[in-house]
Amino acid sequence: PVLELPINAPESGLAWAYVEPPRMFMSLIDGNPRVNGYSGFFPPRYPTDVHSLATFPTTAALATADELGVRYVIIRWQTVGNFSGDVEQLMNSNGVGRYTRAEAARRLAAIPAARVRAVATVDGAYVVTLRPRP
Repeated sequence: PVLELPINAPESGLAWAYVEPPRMFMSLIDGNPRVNGYSGFFPPRYPTDVHSLATFPTTAALATADELGVRYVIIRWQTVGNFSGDVEQLMNSNGVGRYTRAEAARRLAAIPAARVRAVATVDGAYVVTLRPRP
């Protein structure tokens, strides 16, 4: 499974409505399931796990990711999709549709080195391959 960050909770309203659907569509390309979700379906644990996962890479977030079997983490500094007007402004807020490049780099650097198998930079995001918990 893949965790895409920043992650938004259903109660975040418009942020959830605009952030997660394009990511779910993009998941059709790689075929990997997402721990993120949207609309008529989101994983059963999502409403509780989202708050822990949003703090990634804290110890609690890594433990939640391990419980969910997360192998890849995508840390975005560019949004997925094309937006305009107020929606674009919302999507470009740090921590809504994307992090700033500095925040994305900070989160990447904070992942314990023993947990990182590989890092690639792809389309405005870091793609981190995690090693299993030791």
